[in-house]
Amino acid sequence: GQLINGGGTLGLSGAYNVRYMGSSYMTGAEIGTGLDSLWVNVPIADTVWMSSDISTASYMKLNSGVLALNNHNLTVNGIYLTTVNGSILSNALSGITLNSTAGITGALNFSMGGDTINNLTVNIGAGTNLSLGTNLYVAGMLTLTQGNLKITSHTLTIGTAGNISGAGFLSTTNLSTLNVLATAGVANPVNFVGSSLGTLNLNMGATSTFALGNDLTVSMSLNLQNGLLVLGGHNIHITGDIAAGGSGKLVSTNASNVYLVGTMSPSGSLTFDNSGNSVSSIIINEGAGNSVSLASTLNVEGIMNLVGGSICNIQGDTLNVATTGRIIGSGALGINSASALNMLTNSGGTIGPL
Repeated sequence: GQLINGGGTLGLSGAYNVRYMGSSYMTGAEIGTGLDSLWVNVPIADTVWMSSDISTASYMKLNSGVLALNNHNLTVNGIYLTTVNGSILSNALSGITLNSTAGITGALNFSMGGDTINNLTVNIGAGTNLSLGTNLYVAGMLTLTQGNLKITSHTLTIGTAGNISGAGFLSTTNLSTLNVLATAGVANPVNFVGSSLGTLNLNMGATSTFALGNDLTVSMSLNLQNGLLVLGGHNIHITGDIAAGGSGKLVSTNASNVYLVGTMSPSGSLTFDNSGNSVSSIIINEGAGNSVSLASTLNVEGIMNLVGGSICNIQGDTLNVATTGRIIGSGALGINSASALNMLTNSGGTIGPL
């Protein structure tokens, strides 16, 4: 049935619970400051439309059907439970805050055509996961206050006006994709947890930055279309491809190591920005005869290790090996008349064929 307000007042004292069952519904007078829990259990094709912001005190259960945020904000304090039959319909004017240290059951599922959100705040307890059950586009701020937002096999996109903040983590696998389109870049370093991130796409402003909060392995594709990937003293392992055609760059210092490990030559080049083009060590292990091309100056202050016959092409660019550095391994350097190789090392080592 429907609760219809004909001009009176619905008096609800103390904490109370609301359940939506039976059919589609527009929320109304039953939503108030005393709302303890919310349960959506309508047929899977039906929708509960929010007519105002909703905040629960204890839990929310999205069992079946669609909860349409309808330009409003949803705040869940307490337990969040959902099934594969329950989903959220959102847009760039709606937000979700999850303050759920008591526990998460199920994934955050969005309806087809409704997987855009303005702001998402994840505050779910250290070590706790909130899993995405679908792709998600964050148009505004993704706040990772505490806990892990688990991308699993889906795609998380930070929109052109988006940003990421907080001390929480993005939990990823080799099937996860992170797209960062933020024109102004991401203000704070981003923390990752998990064995690897499948694909990282950066397409920000030319001088905008995305900084790592810890070491990262990119297992499928690193696509630096535009902007700067700042290692920030951390290490990056690229075990997949480096996409071609991008103008983005790495920013590194002598506190970071770069590992390139695979079985074929990357499609694109490795490019460092002039503001940070030093590494402690760089290890290239792409297989005999396969090569990694540098498209900028690189300063090696530790070890360049060309493993198993791998080739580092510096054709037309400059490789500086510092007094504390050396080149080792059975690989080779590819150079031409436009290349510059400055060996300042007094640490020994060998260089393969040039």
